[in-house]
Amino acid sequence: MKRYNLLLLLILFIQTSLAFCENNIPVNITEDFNKAANHHKGMFKSLMGMRGFPSLKDRSATLDNILNKLASYEKPTTLLFYENNENELRIWTLNNNRQVNLKKIQISSSDLEQKIIGFRKTINSLSSQIDRAPKLKRGITRNAKKVNKTSLDEISQLLVPEELHKILDNTEQLLIIPSSAIGSIPFAMLDFPGKDGKQLVDSVSITILPSLFDTDNALPRRYVSTNNHNTSLIVGNPEFYNDSDWHFPQLPGAEHEARIVSKYLNSSPLTGSNANKSDVLKTIETADIIYFATHGVASVDSPLDESFIALAGTDFKSSRLTAREIQNLSLQAKLVVLSACQTGLGKTEDAGIIGLARAFKIAGAEEVLVSLWNVDDEVTTELMTSFMKTYLESTENASSALRTTMAMMRTKHKDPRLWASFTVFSGEGTVIEQTDN
Repeated sequence: MKRYNLLLLLILFIQTSLAFCENNIPVNITEDFNKAANHHKGMFKSLMGMRGFPSLKDRSATLDNILNKLASYEKPTTLLFYENNENELRIWTLNNNRQVNLKKIQISSSDLEQKIIGFRKTINSLSSQIDRAPKLKRGITRNAKKVNKTSLDEISQLLVPEELHKILDNTEQLLIIPSSAIGSIPFAMLDFPGKDGKQLVDSVSITILPSLFDTDNALPRRYVSTNNHNTSLIVGNPEFYNDSDWHFPQLPGAEHEARIVSKYLNSSPLTGSNANKSDVLKTIETADIIYFATHGVASVDSPLDESFIALAGTDFKSSRLTAREIQNLSLQAKLVVLSACQTGLGKTEDAGIIGLARAFKIAGAEEVLVSLWNVDDEVTTELMTSFMKTYLESTENASSALRTTMAMMRTKHKDPRLWASFTVFSGEGTVIEQTDN
């Protein structure tokens, strides 16, 4: 009888231990994460509803599910998931060794937004001198100044606090799921926690994910280089249509860029009047690489209909490829490059940004390279042709190829605004439930 009771006690102890700690993760951490993930799912569903997609696939985003997905990556990989509550910023850190950490920072949503806006102002101050920026005729010109080091240090400590440096020291691939305006931050140029003079991109490749549901295929494996493609769409320096609101300067650097990339791909670019919407739409759904070197516009007020890629045309409708039109396409592209201004921006919501980048992901693109501010025509040509050469001649995914390219660019251009604008948007993307019409 005593042995029987001891056996029962042993079983009870084991069950209690398992309930308290699964894979050494305290049960309260698991519960907190799953609660955060459930809230994120609701916000993400709301965001997709705003885009006109009310029905989503039933996808799991529990802690155990996410850790299992991360474990599939061969290289050391860490996920940063930002949860922005009313008076607290929570930074969840998960890696493919099944380690989970939670950092809580006391800051209100409004204060966080103001700090991000202040930091971005030091970046956007360069915009009036940028060649590849469309000119809003009613816009205001600002004088360029250096990036404010105090502001950079502050935003770095806030979003990548020093407590994370041990985790990131052992990381090669960093996946980031931002919330609200955090998605507009150039993580590549943030100071690396605990390492003076180092920036985040010095140690890790950086990939932005649209949601927790996109940890599948976030870092596509490329076993062979892809310098031979069945179909590619390369667009450079269209013959722009200017209306009463917008003036689009010609982009000789973008045209040169498109021609170089076309040679890499054994393709012919669409330039000038040939870079029109009709010809673009003929190829875009079958292309495995899509490349736009043109003007881009991000709208906060109407992110689906007034965020667009500028093409050749005779009026507003025929010369704009809008985010709404893009998200309704069916793409096969392994890589989309938006070598234009502000293509990673749009309207900020709790679950992220509504704009062009997410539109291409919804349409089925695997990796999307976008910019977070107005970019310089000449320097962008140098950066993007180097990126494409690295990407096509190696088996690196877009995030790794971009990191390699940024390291090269930094030796020539000390101002990070000239090389840190671009970021990679990745993840599975296919979250929409298909319905019969």
